[in-house]
Amino acid sequence: MQLTSGTEALTAMGTSADRQRPTNPTVSSSPKGIRMNVNRRTVLLSSLGGATAGIISAVVGNSLIDSLTTSPRKTPWHYHVDESTSTDDINAWLRDRTDTGTKVLSGVHTTSTQLVVPSDTRLDLSGCTLIRGHSAGGNGGATIVNSDQEKGNHNITIIGGILLVAPHHVGKHFGFVNVSELRISDNIIKGAAGDFMAVVKNCNNVSITRLQWSGSSHHGEDGLHLYGGSNYNISDCHIRSGDDALALTVEAPDNTVLENVNVTNCSLSSTMASAIKIHAKPKARDAAVRSVHITNVSIVQPALNTGHDAIRMLDESSDDDKVHGITLNSINIDNSGGPGTGIRASGIDQLTLDNISIQNIQGQSVWASGKSRDHKDLILENILITDQKAGSGPGITVSEADRFTISTCVIDNPAAHGILVRNSNYGIIRGNTISGSPQSAIRIEHSSDLTLTANLLPMNESTVTEVGDSSGNSYDSRVAGSSARRPARPEPAGGG
Repeated sequence: MQLTSGTEALTAMGTSADRQRPTNPTVSSSPKGIRMNVNRRTVLLSSLGGATAGIISAVVGNSLIDSLTTSPRKTPWHYHVDESTSTDDINAWLRDRTDTGTKVLSGVHTTSTQLVVPSDTRLDLSGCTLIRGHSAGGNGGATIVNSDQEKGNHNITIIGGILLVAPHHVGKHFGFVNVSELRISDNIIKGAAGDFMAVVKNCNNVSITRLQWSGSSHHGEDGLHLYGGSNYNISDCHIRSGDDALALTVEAPDNTVLENVNVTNCSLSSTMASAIKIHAKPKARDAAVRSVHITNVSIVQPALNTGHDAIRMLDESSDDDKVHGITLNSINIDNSGGPGTGIRASGIDQLTLDNISIQNIQGQSVWASGKSRDHKDLILENILITDQKAGSGPGITVSEADRFTISTCVIDNPAAHGILVRNSNYGIIRGNTISGSPQSAIRIEHSSDLTLTANLLPMNESTVTEVGDSSGNSYDSRVAGSSARRPARPEPAGGG
């Protein structure tokens, strides 16, 4: 028996059946620009060959074949946009559930409204440039948003894409709220639009990786801003912004706790504010920021118009202990662009700074203080401070601390004291090297129950000084590194 072609077989046996039931959607019923094939039933039967198709039709019936061909496919679905494509066309395509595989959007498109991404969507923008051509505000007015910001979405992936801003338009590029299982990768942003580049609010299980974002130089134009949520993994990102490059905050009553945030292998900078900001505001009554780990990050602050900190951590909540469990490891800070502190922490409990390099600071290098209360469990280890500018202040300042450790730090040519401890208790200052200090290598003010041991300090009259009602402090014989160096001596409160 000679097998006929699939087309011949369909002509011979499939015509009457096709007349009896509607066919699957074709390109005529799809949004403009979508590249779709012909009827899937026809393609399946023709691919089997005429005789085989006839046998299958006879044995299992056309209804089973139709059920196989009408179920959602998991193959890539391409949509190439052109000048005739509207943003509404793209949104209709995003809503279409005919295909559950990756949706591939290509071409150049200027938006007239936001792109709305529903749950269970994997959107590949690798060959697409989106130009923001609308000015809707808020998180829901961003260029790309999730479809249900009130009740939430799940399983959304955005891959690639270049996002630009048309002249005279403002707003965010990304706005995702209440999304579980969110992934953003390999995306490029060129230019901010008077607002944050991205807000991710109250989301869970989030992966953000390989971003190349460059904004402008204005206040209010953050890079990546996380408001609440849990289980964030951010890696291999380069973000340069006008305002804070990476902000981890809780600020409003509807914020959930922001916790379990891991940031690694990133380069961050800001022209007007901080490269990293961690912040709890009073209005976030039921929220907190906790369990944040930031490692292997490079911060180069360009020319700053105002004095800000490379890294700023603030607990301004009305309750204690709203920001805690913060670890910064393997961080390199070059603040040569302008004034500001290297790392400032206010009211942060369980803060660890380890393996930190800070150079070219025109403010204090490390400044950890309480917030009208003692902050607890502060660990400063392996911090290298070099090239402080004149008038910058001490290398490391710790105030209002309860249980703290400063160990194995190297402070070279500080602008004032090498280490300044104020109004603190139960501290260990151990194994630090301080050279070229124009004032006291270590200065202690109104602090008690401190242990200083094995520090290598400069040969001068003010190796270690105490001011005020300090008591219960102990000094190892090696503190001065030589029997010729003087032990700690008291000074009047106004001295040094």
